[in-house]
Amino acid sequence: MRFEKTRREIVRVARQMLSDKLVTFTAGNISVRVPESDLIAITPTSYPYDLMKPEDVPLVNLAGEVVEGALQPSSETPMHTLIMRARPDVNAVVHTHSPYALAFAVAHKPIPLISLEGLATCSMSVLVAEYATPGTEEIGLSALQTLERQPGSQAVLLANHGLLVIGKSLSDAYATASKVETEAMVYQLALTVGTPVHLTEQQVHQIRQQYVAKQSPKG
Repeated sequence: MRFEKTRREIVRVARQMLSDKLVTFTAGNISVRVPESDLIAITPTSYPYDLMKPEDVPLVNLAGEVVEGALQPSSETPMHTLIMRARPDVNAVVHTHSPYALAFAVAHKPIPLISLEGLATCSMSVLVAEYATPGTEEIGLSALQTLERQPGSQAVLLANHGLLVIGKSLSDAYATASKVETEAMVYQLALTVGTPVHLTEQQVHQIRQQYVAKQSPKG
Protein backbone atom coordinates (compact mmCIF):
# COMPACT_ATOMS: atom_id res chain seq x y z
CA MET A 1 0.00 0.00 0.00
CA ARG A 2 1.38 3.39 -0.97
CA PHE A 3 1.78 6.26 1.49
CA GLU A 4 0.84 4.07 4.43
CA LYS A 5 2.20 6.50 7.03
CA THR A 6 -0.03 9.34 5.83
CA ARG A 7 -3.09 7.11 5.62
CA ARG A 8 -2.47 5.70 9.09
CA GLU A 9 -2.23 9.23 10.45
CA ILE A 10 -5.62 10.10 8.97
CA VAL A 11 -7.21 7.02 10.53
CA ARG A 12 -5.65 7.80 13.92
CA VAL A 13 -6.84 11.41 13.96
CA ALA A 14 -10.27 10.52 12.56
CA ARG A 15 -10.80 8.08 15.42
CA GLN A 16 -9.55 10.68 17.88
CA MET A 17 -12.01 13.19 16.41
CA LEU A 18 -14.84 10.74 17.03
CA SER A 19 -13.61 9.89 20.53
CA ASP A 20 -13.31 13.58 21.44
CA LYS A 21 -16.89 14.11 20.22
CA LEU A 22 -15.90 16.69 17.64
CA VAL A 23 -18.06 14.68 15.23
CA THR A 24 -20.74 12.01 15.44
CA PHE A 25 -20.97 8.87 13.30
CA THR A 26 -19.49 9.79 9.88
CA ALA A 27 -19.75 13.60 10.02
CA GLY A 28 -16.75 15.82 9.29
CA ASN A 29 -13.68 15.06 7.19
CA ILE A 30 -9.88 15.22 7.18
CA SER A 31 -7.35 15.66 4.40
CA VAL A 32 -3.54 15.61 4.29
CA ARG A 33 -1.18 16.56 1.50
CA VAL A 34 0.95 13.51 0.69
CA PRO A 35 4.66 14.48 1.05
CA GLU A 36 6.64 14.83 -2.17
CA SER A 37 3.63 14.30 -4.42
CA ASP A 38 0.65 16.10 -5.94
CA LEU A 39 -1.75 13.84 -4.09
CA ILE A 40 -4.09 14.30 -1.15
CA ALA A 41 -5.20 11.59 1.26
CA ILE A 42 -8.74 12.20 2.49
CA THR A 43 -11.30 10.40 4.61
CA PRO A 44 -13.83 8.34 2.63
CA THR A 45 -17.44 9.47 2.45
CA SER A 46 -20.06 8.01 4.81
CA TYR A 47 -17.71 5.47 6.34
CA PRO A 48 -17.59 4.88 10.14
CA TYR A 49 -14.34 6.14 11.66
CA ASP A 50 -14.16 3.31 14.17
CA LEU A 51 -14.12 0.76 11.31
CA MET A 52 -11.74 2.66 9.06
CA LYS A 53 -8.38 1.14 8.07
CA PRO A 54 -5.45 2.81 6.29
CA GLU A 55 -6.29 1.08 3.01
CA ASP A 56 -9.80 2.60 3.20
CA VAL A 57 -8.39 6.13 2.85
CA PRO A 58 -8.65 7.28 -0.79
CA LEU A 59 -5.98 9.24 -2.63
CA VAL A 60 -7.05 12.08 -4.94
CA ASN A 61 -5.16 14.54 -7.09
CA LEU A 62 -5.49 18.31 -6.76
CA ALA A 63 -8.42 18.23 -9.19
CA GLY A 64 -10.25 15.87 -6.85
CA GLU A 65 -9.98 12.84 -9.14
CA VAL A 66 -9.56 9.48 -7.40
CA VAL A 67 -6.09 8.07 -7.99
CA GLU A 68 -6.23 5.15 -5.59
CA GLY A 69 -8.74 3.54 -3.25
CA ALA A 70 -11.85 1.40 -3.39
CA LEU A 71 -13.98 3.85 -1.40
CA GLN A 72 -15.24 7.22 -2.62
CA PRO A 73 -13.56 10.28 -1.07
CA SER A 74 -15.43 12.68 1.20
CA SER A 75 -18.31 14.60 -0.31
CA GLU A 76 -16.39 17.72 0.76
CA THR A 77 -13.43 16.85 -1.48
CA PRO A 78 -14.05 19.96 -3.67
CA MET A 79 -13.61 22.16 -0.58
CA HIS A 80 -10.39 20.42 0.46
CA THR A 81 -8.79 20.39 -2.98
CA LEU A 82 -9.62 24.04 -3.64
CA ILE A 83 -7.93 25.03 -0.38
CA MET A 84 -4.88 22.87 -1.12
CA ARG A 85 -4.54 24.37 -4.62
CA ALA A 86 -4.86 27.93 -3.39
CA ARG A 87 -2.67 27.53 -0.31
CA PRO A 88 0.57 25.58 -0.90
CA ASP A 89 1.49 26.32 2.73
CA VAL A 90 -1.46 24.24 3.96
CA ASN A 91 -0.69 20.55 4.44
CA ALA A 92 -3.80 19.50 6.36
CA VAL A 93 -7.47 20.42 6.62
CA VAL A 94 -9.76 19.35 9.45
CA HIS A 95 -13.52 19.88 9.25
CA THR A 96 -15.57 19.11 12.36
CA HIS A 97 -19.18 19.39 13.45
CA SER A 98 -18.22 19.98 17.08
CA PRO A 99 -21.39 21.10 18.89
CA TYR A 100 -20.31 24.39 20.49
CA ALA A 101 -18.49 25.64 17.40
CA LEU A 102 -21.43 24.49 15.27
CA ALA A 103 -23.81 26.45 17.49
CA PHE A 104 -21.87 29.65 16.74
CA ALA A 105 -21.80 28.75 13.04
CA VAL A 106 -25.59 28.31 13.06
CA ALA A 107 -26.04 31.64 14.85
CA HIS A 108 -23.58 33.29 12.44
CA LYS A 109 -21.64 34.60 15.44
CA PRO A 110 -17.83 34.66 15.63
CA ILE A 111 -16.00 33.03 18.54
CA PRO A 112 -13.92 35.76 20.25
CA LEU A 113 -10.52 35.32 21.82
CA ILE A 114 -11.17 35.14 25.56
CA SER A 115 -8.69 32.57 26.88
CA LEU A 116 -5.38 30.88 26.13
CA GLU A 117 -7.19 28.15 24.19
CA GLY A 118 -8.11 30.68 21.53
CA LEU A 119 -4.48 31.59 20.87
CA ALA A 120 -4.21 28.47 18.71
CA THR A 121 -6.29 30.15 15.99
CA CYS A 122 -3.60 32.83 15.43
CA SER A 123 -6.32 35.49 15.22
CA MET A 124 -8.48 37.64 17.49
CA SER A 125 -11.60 35.63 16.70
CA VAL A 126 -12.90 32.76 14.62
CA LEU A 127 -14.99 34.47 11.95
CA VAL A 128 -18.01 33.07 10.12
CA ALA A 129 -17.69 32.53 6.38
CA GLU A 130 -20.56 33.47 4.10
CA TYR A 131 -22.93 30.54 3.56
CA ALA A 132 -22.21 28.24 0.62
CA THR A 133 -23.66 24.89 -0.36
CA PRO A 134 -21.86 21.92 1.24
CA GLY A 135 -19.99 19.68 -1.17
CA THR A 136 -19.04 22.51 -3.54
CA GLU A 137 -15.88 24.48 -4.27
CA GLU A 138 -17.80 27.61 -3.28
CA ILE A 139 -17.70 26.67 0.38
CA GLY A 140 -13.91 26.35 0.20
CA LEU A 141 -13.65 29.70 -1.55
CA SER A 142 -15.85 31.33 1.08
CA ALA A 143 -13.67 29.86 3.84
CA LEU A 144 -10.47 31.10 2.19
CA GLN A 145 -11.83 34.60 1.68
CA THR A 146 -12.78 34.77 5.36
CA LEU A 147 -9.40 33.47 6.53
CA GLU A 148 -7.73 36.19 4.45
CA ARG A 149 -9.56 38.85 6.45
CA GLN A 150 -7.28 37.93 9.35
CA PRO A 151 -3.85 37.07 7.88
CA GLY A 152 -2.36 34.05 9.64
CA SER A 153 -5.73 32.81 10.86
CA GLN A 154 -6.08 29.03 10.93
CA ALA A 155 -9.76 28.54 11.75
CA VAL A 156 -13.07 29.62 10.28
CA LEU A 157 -16.70 28.80 10.95
CA LEU A 158 -18.69 27.50 7.99
CA ALA A 159 -22.15 29.06 8.26
CA ASN A 160 -24.76 26.52 9.41
CA HIS A 161 -22.22 23.76 8.86
CA GLY A 162 -19.33 23.54 11.31
CA LEU A 163 -15.67 24.38 11.80
CA LEU A 164 -12.80 24.27 9.32
CA VAL A 165 -9.15 24.41 10.39
CA ILE A 166 -6.01 24.51 8.26
CA GLY A 167 -2.48 23.68 9.36
CA LYS A 168 1.07 22.87 8.38
CA SER A 169 0.52 19.39 9.79
CA LEU A 170 -2.46 17.24 10.71
CA SER A 171 -1.51 17.20 14.38
CA ASP A 172 -1.39 21.02 14.46
CA ALA A 173 -4.70 21.39 12.62
CA TYR A 174 -6.42 18.89 14.89
CA ALA A 175 -5.05 20.52 18.05
CA THR A 176 -6.42 23.86 16.86
CA ALA A 177 -9.84 22.36 16.09
CA SER A 178 -9.98 20.89 19.59
CA LYS A 179 -8.99 24.19 21.20
CA VAL A 180 -11.54 26.16 19.18
CA GLU A 181 -14.26 23.86 20.48
CA THR A 182 -13.06 24.46 24.05
CA GLU A 183 -12.95 28.21 23.43
CA ALA A 184 -16.52 28.13 22.10
CA MET A 185 -17.71 26.09 25.09
CA VAL A 186 -16.01 28.37 27.62
CA TYR A 187 -17.43 31.47 25.92
CA GLN A 188 -20.95 30.04 25.95
CA LEU A 189 -20.60 29.09 29.63
CA ALA A 190 -19.21 32.52 30.47
CA LEU A 191 -22.27 34.12 28.87
CA THR A 192 -24.44 32.30 31.41
CA VAL A 193 -22.33 33.63 34.29
CA GLY A 194 -21.96 37.24 33.23
CA THR A 195 -20.36 39.33 30.50
CA PRO A 196 -17.24 37.68 29.08
CA VAL A 197 -14.17 39.92 28.96
CA HIS A 198 -12.28 39.62 25.68
CA LEU A 199 -8.50 39.65 25.55
CA THR A 200 -7.14 42.80 23.91
CA GLU A 201 -4.63 42.81 21.07
CA GLN A 202 -1.99 44.17 23.47
CA GLN A 203 -2.65 41.37 25.96
CA VAL A 204 -2.46 38.76 23.20
CA HIS A 205 0.82 40.24 21.95
CA GLN A 206 2.26 40.10 25.48
CA ILE A 207 1.18 36.48 25.93
CA ARG A 208 2.68 35.45 22.60
CA GLN A 209 5.94 37.22 23.44
CA GLN A 210 6.04 35.38 26.77
CA TYR A 211 5.66 32.03 25.02
CA VAL A 212 8.36 32.94 22.49
CA ALA A 213 10.71 33.93 25.31
CA LYS A 214 10.20 30.60 27.06
CA GLN A 215 10.76 28.61 23.89
CA SER A 216 13.89 30.49 22.75
CA PRO A 217 17.20 28.71 23.50
CA LYS A 218 19.31 30.38 26.13
CA GLY A 219 22.82 31.38 25.11
